[in-house]
Amino acid sequence: MTKFLRILFIPLILLTTTYDVKAQDKENGNENSNEASVSEKGHSYETFVNDIGNQIIGILVDRNSPMEDRRERFRQILKSVFEIKSIGKFVMARYWRTMNDEQKAEFLKLFEDALVENYSAQFDNYNNEKLSVLSSHETKDGGKIVQSQIVRPKGGEPLSVDWKVFDTKNGMKIYDLIVNGVSLSITQRSLYASTIQNNNGSIDALLTSMRDKDFHKKLNNSTNVNNS
Repeated sequence: MTKFLRILFIPLILLTTTYDVKAQDKENGNENSNEASVSEKGHSYETFVNDIGNQIIGILVDRNSPMEDRRERFRQILKSVFEIKSIGKFVMARYWRTMNDEQKAEFLKLFEDALVENYSAQFDNYNNEKLSVLSSHETKDGGKIVQSQIVRPKGGEPLSVDWKVFDTKNGMKIYDLIVNGVSLSITQRSLYASTIQNNNGSIDALLTSMRDKDFHKKLNNSTNVNNS
């Protein structure tokens, strides 16, 4: 996995196509939202994916700005593209139902912070890889797969990256990322589950682990498929 792939795409792998998009809209209070979606503004699914890539690349190349400013810009992109609660519920799977409200709130906060902190630390490793959006096609569940490639600057073999996108009441959202045919969300989910299982099913033990940055280094390493 290239450095650019880690920076740009690891935050996305926590999403999954198994969500019921309409149910999530209703649960999150978006069922009757009047907010215009990206597609209603005339943007295509391909443009949506391309725009995300360009926004993140803009942060990567802006090395004159303070790191804290770049980190905050990255956080805003993350929050605007993903619904952290839905992502967290998938990662926690059956354990989510066993958590009390205080545990859920802390988990979601640590979850978001970890994504921002862990991957912003790699901003300066960007090596001019480019995102090339190729095409898109509809899926049976009402979404679209946007096909793209990560083009390497020295002519290396490009990486195939497919984005599963839904047009929700809150605009377009990414629900899965597939790199060279592998959906990466499962590796993240298994790491969280194994941490809980290794601590006798303790959610508090997981939260303690998440406060330790070493836990997220393990999370990063677990997604290192197709290393190069």
